[in-house]
Amino acid sequence: MPADQVFSGTYSYPAGDGFAAGEGVWSTTAGGTWTSPDVPAGAVVTVQENAADAVGNAKWGTPVVSDPVTVKVGETAKFTVDNPITIDKGAFSVTKSVSGDGAGLVPADQVFSGTYSYPAGDGFAAGEGVWSTTAGGTWTSPDVPAGAVVTVQENAADAVGNAKWGTPVVSDPVTVKVGETAKFTVENPISLVPSEPGTTPPAQNVPDDKGPGSLARTGLAAGSILAGALVLIAGSLGLIAAARRRRQG
Repeated sequence: MPADQVFSGTYSYPAGDGFAAGEGVWSTTAGGTWTSPDVPAGAVVTVQENAADAVGNAKWGTPVVSDPVTVKVGETAKFTVDNPITIDKGAFSVTKSVSGDGAGLVPADQVFSGTYSYPAGDGFAAGEGVWSTTAGGTWTSPDVPAGAVVTVQENAADAVGNAKWGTPVVSDPVTVKVGETAKFTVENPISLVPSEPGTTPPAQNVPDDKGPGSLARTGLAAGSILAGALVLIAGSLGLIAAARRRRQG
C-alpha cells in the first residue's frame, strides 16, 4: 500500500441540548491522526469511512470503526478506524522427473530437494523456502503473494551406483496469479557408467619349437634314444649269437 494513500470518511452528531445537528468530513493517511474542529460538548459523534482506494494484488476487508463517543468540555474524544487488507494469494508446484538410460537405477524413495525464492513486490516482502519430492512426484507450495516472480533451484542429487547425474533442467521463473497454481518442472538426466573392459589373460610361456635352442635339445634327445635302442638291439644280438654257439657245441 502506498505510504501517501489517503483514507476519508464522514462524522455526524444529532441535535442536543442547546445545539443543532452537525456533520463534516475527515481524512488522513495510514498511521496518521485527524482532529476535528470544535464540536458542542455533549454531542454524540458517529464516524463512518468511505471505501478505500484499491491496492494492487490485495483486497480490503470490512473497516473496524470504534463506537460513537460523547464529546466532553475541553477534551478530545478519540476514534480509531482500522482497515484490514489481505494480499491476494496463489501457489506454485514442482514436478520432478528423471530421464536417461540410468533412470531404472534410481530408488523409488530417493528424495530430491531444492529452494525457491521471490523478490519483494507490490504490497509484499521478499520470500523464500524449500521444496522436496520423489521422482515422478509433485510438491505444492504454501500460499504465495499474487504477482510474485518465483525462481526454483535444485540441490545436488544423491549419488546412484553405476550411474552419473547430468545437469538438471529447471523450467523458467513463473509469476504467481490469484487463485492459481503455477507449475515448475525439474528434470534430472542420469546415464549409466560403462563397465571397465575385461583384460585378456597373459599367454603361457611355451618354448618355440622353431627356436635354435629347441632344435639342439630335440636332436640330443633323439640321439640318446637312438643310441639306447642300438645298444639294446646290439645286446640282444649278442645274446642270440651266444645261445646259438652253445647249441652247436
